[in-house]
Amino acid sequence: MRVLLLEHPREVSKAHFNDIANTPLWSCLMTGYAGACLLQAGFEVDIVDAARWKFAQTLEYLLSKPFPDMLAVHAVYFWERTGSLFEFFSDLRSFGFDAPICLYGFFPGLVWKDILESSAAVDYVVVGEPEQTMAELARCIEAGIDPGVEGVALRLGGQASFPRMRPPVESPDRLSFPLRPSLESVETASVLASRGCYNHCSFCLVPALDQGKTVWRGRSPQNIASEISELVLLGKRDFYFVDPNFVGPGKEGKKNAIDLARRLADFQITFGMETRANDVSPGLMRELANAGLTRMLLGIESGRSNVLKRLGKHTSVAGNEEAIAAVRDAGLEPEIGFIMFDAASTIADISENLQFLKRNSLLDRLGRTANLLYHDHIAFKGTPGYRAAFEQNILLPRGLFGFEGLLLYKDFRVGWMAELMKKVCLFILMEMGDPSSPVYWAHESVQGEPYRAVNDLLVEVFERLSGVAEKLDCLPDPCWTEQKLAGITDELRGMLIKSPKTDYLPNFVPGQGPCVTGQGSKTERPSSKFQTHRFSACLKRRFPFRLGTTSYILPAGIVPNILLLGQFFDEVEVVLFESGHESDLPTPGEIREMARIASDLDFTYNVHLPSDLFFGDRDRALRQKFCETAFSFFERTLPLAPTCYILHLERRNADRSMDPDGAAWEERVRESLETMQMKGINLKGLAVENLEYPLQRIYPLVEAFDMSFCLDIGHLLRYGHNLEEQMSKYLKMTSMVHLHGVNNRKDHAGLDHISKADWGSICGALEKYSGGVSIEVFSQGDLAVSVERMKEMKSFSLKEKDDGP
Repeated sequence: MRVLLLEHPREVSKAHFNDIANTPLWSCLMTGYAGACLLQAGFEVDIVDAARWKFAQTLEYLLSKPFPDMLAVHAVYFWERTGSLFEFFSDLRSFGFDAPICLYGFFPGLVWKDILESSAAVDYVVVGEPEQTMAELARCIEAGIDPGVEGVALRLGGQASFPRMRPPVESPDRLSFPLRPSLESVETASVLASRGCYNHCSFCLVPALDQGKTVWRGRSPQNIASEISELVLLGKRDFYFVDPNFVGPGKEGKKNAIDLARRLADFQITFGMETRANDVSPGLMRELANAGLTRMLLGIESGRSNVLKRLGKHTSVAGNEEAIAAVRDAGLEPEIGFIMFDAASTIADISENLQFLKRNSLLDRLGRTANLLYHDHIAFKGTPGYRAAFEQNILLPRGLFGFEGLLLYKDFRVGWMAELMKKVCLFILMEMGDPSSPVYWAHESVQGEPYRAVNDLLVEVFERLSGVAEKLDCLPDPCWTEQKLAGITDELRGMLIKSPKTDYLPNFVPGQGPCVTGQGSKTERPSSKFQTHRFSACLKRRFPFRLGTTSYILPAGIVPNILLLGQFFDEVEVVLFESGHESDLPTPGEIREMARIASDLDFTYNVHLPSDLFFGDRDRALRQKFCETAFSFFERTLPLAPTCYILHLERRNADRSMDPDGAAWEERVRESLETMQMKGINLKGLAVENLEYPLQRIYPLVEAFDMSFCLDIGHLLRYGHNLEEQMSKYLKMTSMVHLHGVNNRKDHAGLDHISKADWGSICGALEKYSGGVSIEVFSQGDLAVSVERMKEMKSFSLKEKDDGP
């Protein structure tokens, strides 16, 4: 029996882009643990991480594969977009997907009844920790019997029913280490050293997972060290413990933490963690720092004793301050979990919170300040805070199934101030996420100004608003409030405008001003040396096809290139020529930034997979390695939603020798393509490029696997093939055209190196073509002259085409 575990797409929320409270951090390992338990029980397990995909991509992927015997989905609440998940399930069913669908995770476990009553597409919901429950459910499905399983909610007699709760796993050491299919693509490996928490804070989802029956259960130091040892052997040197509370209760908890720290010291690694303030001591911090601790988040939440009591923290203000001092004494600067505003807050509470943050020097770094000064209490269904607020009539259920509660402030003055501060701080945080901003977050640690000035102004704004709120005797007129907000943001914006821009695009003359995007962020429009080559017109939607060029035009990194090219072209060809150079593959952070830039500047990508992969090599082990490499590049760049992936099918072997047996080569390539397909590459998205051979040499492979051609005109010219014949015969099967000239038998020259006769043939063929065309050159000069030649085409329009790509 085959079980497919799915991490579904998480559509970004504009309102909550900076909120991470929608699911506890350890959720990131829930699928890995469930998969390991299923595997141990003898089931075949596939994990598909579609978190950064679109739902349409995920639907296409699942429908293109043999259906599993069970689809288990880690359902995460993603704010106002969560309804898309259940539309996705309905779409799956409408296309004939008939496997049982089971949901697991914090969100579905707390609203299982709502889900089963409203979504006919969902068959089961796991309530509680998923490992053993899911394995037993799979056994029942395999045997064809009714799943009367502890921890499974289902429909009985047409009614949503939850027979009984499964007790949490007492000893986490009994569980297999989690599966990690994406380990190669992450720099920091997540580790879960414990489960549950011994405290029940009013806002926390962790105890709610097991209906409040969970307790803190730690893995043994030996077991944790064994897992980290395996990960170190796989090349990982940095770790983050995703425990809700790393240190266990009492003396025993600290003793185990010290034991683990001493074991970790032998690995020469770095790591981060999160814990409650009352579990921190100077001795423990010294041990952890000596073992490699570099990041620490303390759950402080408030600087006011009565608020700590209301939140169920069971900590004190003095104890919180001692914990902060202990972390600093160990040589670390703590990050802080903090709730500035909650429904019952008074102006006095807010004032005391501010004094606490000042007194403990926590408002001296812009990124931290902008978070601490606005966070409010986010209440989720199943938590004590949600229940209490609902019973007091100060909470309005909202979001899908009422999972999220809108808290109504008892003191209207606090509510007024909270709403304003949220908008002001989110304005700053959006600026900090913009690489062209003078306060881009990545440079804060190395640049003093303007971060310090903006930070100080933000604190001053908070104090000003607090003073205004204290004097209010009724809720202000909304227009007056909006004017107040506009004045503050204008003041902050003015400070940013006066500040020098981040030196993000080297060797450029000053920019032409910002391009304002739909989300309120800015993407700088740099004016480059391009314009000295008469390259000034925008070429978007000027042809019947999508016009693009390569990501290697400027002598700079990939992001500066696309920031420039995205203004002028419909598409950018992301060139990843060499698989052996790790720097050639953009990091996940760069991929996210590239996707944002494409959205802001309205262009698309295609991706050129590495050209040093020899899928027809005589060595089967090498072919397998090349397939795995191709998949890693494919998977990393999926969030870019490429229009196609360009693939080379080299006739040579990796040792540069040529196999004279063309039929044997073709059979080996077929085997490689089947392997890539099984790994998860959608072959329909591949465009196979002609190299030294004409297109008919690879036609049987392209046809057999329903791929398309990347018709490389420069290669046809260089190797003397009949240009008109090749275009006439194969352009209809082509999704991408590579266009470049040949100069002294060297290709990838400017289009001015194509003869007039050949250029006439090319223009004639492309007039009726609607796919992609990439000017495949690698310098500003070659691109500039190529653009001028493109304007000679009859189909070129000085205005955007209404029916353009």
